Amino acid sequence: MEVHKIAEVLPPRAGAPPRNFWEALQSYWSFIWAWVDGTEYLGFILSWAFSTSILDPFYRKDLGEGTLSREKAKELLECLWIKFNNQPVLS
Repeated sequence: MEVHKIAEVLPPRAGAPPRNFWEALQSYWSFIWAWVDGTEYLGFILSWAFSTSILDPFYRKDLGEGTLSREKAKELLECLWIKFNNQPVLS
């Protein structure tokens, strides 16, 4: 069940290095949200080139091991994109 997978990638794993693509995405989001929350600034511009350089090794490893499909990776990236675009504007 996907809920169990989500529970695996959330704390207490926080602070530990990611083991796979899903955890790398969660770590990336947690870092970005902590930065935004700490600066109270949401008008940031993130380079997808930068994020792909971080996420690509996890993506390739999981694809090679057969633990991730291209379709699932696309779905996870779409969810991340929704999170980026569904945050309240801080005043």
